[in-house]
Amino acid sequence: MTTRKLTPKTQQALVDAIKAGLHTKVDMCAVAKIAPSTLSAWQRQAEDGDEQCQALVDAMNAAEAERKVQYIRRMQRSG
Repeated sequence: MTTRKLTPKTQQALVDAIKAGLHTKVDMCAVAKIAPSTLSAWQRQAEDGDEQCQALVDAMNAAEAERKVQYIRRMQRSG
């Protein structure tokens, strides 16, 4: 199976999708114009020690944490 090459543009699209509030892999991948199976393959490669794929996973996790912090702050301001 050939996996599409991870590019900075694709990584940024995934991170931006998470920051915008998208939650599902299908939605994030649609925005990034990749198949969900491609993202899954990159995540497996990260687990196997691929540094580029690990950087993607780290960036996605950081974006998710940032999104949660923003959500909590909005909830605190509203009330």
